[in-house]
Amino acid sequence: MKKNTTEAKVTDGALIVSVANENAPKIWRTDITHANTATFELQDRDDGETALVMRGGDNTEDVYVFADRALALSALYTVQAALFAGDTARNAPTAAKKKGSLFFSAIKAVLVMGAIFVLLVFGVVKFFPRPAKHPLTPTTSSQSGPVPAEQLFGGR
Repeated sequence: MKKNTTEAKVTDGALIVSVANENAPKIWRTDITHANTATFELQDRDDGETALVMRGGDNTEDVYVFADRALALSALYTVQAALFAGDTARNAPTAAKKKGSLFFSAIKAVLVMGAIFVLLVFGVVKFFPRPAKHPLTPTTSSQSGPVPAEQLFGGR
């Protein structure tokens, strides 16, 4: 065990602080998923010690009491880095998933828009059918020349 080291990380929505001090080693854990606000700060004590504390609302909790202010400040920076990094085990797959899901969402959107376009085109063609040939318009036949009146008017 290293002498006077502090490690901190966020995992599964909990902040875990491990202080490896040869006199009084301690592991401290708190759930941060439901915390609205939390402040980590140093408090100087009358006996010359410095405490790393967490304040949440009206409650104040000692994370660890250090004999040396420099060690307490180092621990505060370690906790800060862990909170800024967040839950790296949980965030890494999510970031990769977002990139992949964004790609597939774009492909799905293009396919849906293409299907809508095709339906609209066929719907317009069905809704507005081609105009029928006018009955007085002569039809083409194998004959070349005028069309007889019986063929044009139905042979009355």
